[in-house]
Amino acid sequence: LRDIYSADVCVLVEKVYNNKLGGIARAIYADESTAFCVVSNSALTGNYSFAHEIGHLQGARHDIGTDPNTSPFAYGHGYISPSKRWRTIMAYPVPNTYCARILYWSNPDIIYPVDNTPMGSYNKEDNARVLNQFGVRVANFRPYEYTVIVPNIDIGAAEYSSLVSGSTMENSGNIIVESGGELNMCALDLIKLSPGFHAKRGSKLTINNSLLGTVARVLNTSDVKSSNHTSINNSVESDDGYVNYSNGILNLKEYNLIKKVSIFNLNGVEVEVIVPKSNEVNLLHLSPGIYIVKILSFNNEFFSCNILIE
Repeated sequence: LRDIYSADVCVLVEKVYNNKLGGIARAIYADESTAFCVVSNSALTGNYSFAHEIGHLQGARHDIGTDPNTSPFAYGHGYISPSKRWRTIMAYPVPNTYCARILYWSNPDIIYPVDNTPMGSYNKEDNARVLNQFGVRVANFRPYEYTVIVPNIDIGAAEYSSLVSGSTMENSGNIIVESGGELNMCALDLIKLSPGFHAKRGSKLTINNSLLGTVARVLNTSDVKSSNHTSINNSVESDDGYVNYSNGILNLKEYNLIKKVSIFNLNGVEVEVIVPKSNEVNLLHLSPGIYIVKILSFNNEFFSCNILIE
């Protein structure tokens, strides 16, 4: 799964019966092969163990009292306040004292607003510096260069599935979304649907590109089926059936219900206003790029979507 989704780190969330264990990381300052950790579901967010274990993978250590080790960074420790009433995400509790873990990384440049205390020191307790300096290193463990191949999947009524790719996505088998089912598909570059894809009438489907925002969104579908290779990042279908876009042509399903179509560039400048006279509006004369389409109906309802003209 880590390879399929190009995950830089992998976190296993598990029910842990030993309440003393909030989580464990495979390594401190992990490399590409050791960027794994386990977190108890009971400590996932309430005790901030999810962030704590990923902090270890990026090179952050516990507080100095618990862990005096200075490798890999002498300044990479968590922080406990002088009053011993609070501690940052990487710090351990103080014995026999109530010392709450708060949602902050140790950072001498941040003042804790409750007692006006700096939340770290430059030479020993600056987890924020570790994360900021070496976050890019971890982000490159699994570069976004993989194509996710989706095999057979059947999403039944009242079921939900989300498919994500760092680059492209395509199906090698049947993707069936039954009536009442819901599927979200997201890819950085391209989603290609081959024969075997079928979102049935009454299903809910969202397809988007994380760079452009939602460029193809079909909700409460009447019936969507791929009979040949379909490049989804070049098509848009509205929730309410006003518009379908493909290959530079805006297809207005009921143009007589639409008062006007406004086209904006990404700077927010209106480049064209169209009063539709037919079902088809040709946009091929526009320069290649991303545009925002806003449609106003005669009953003053708005619909907007993004389109990509290549």
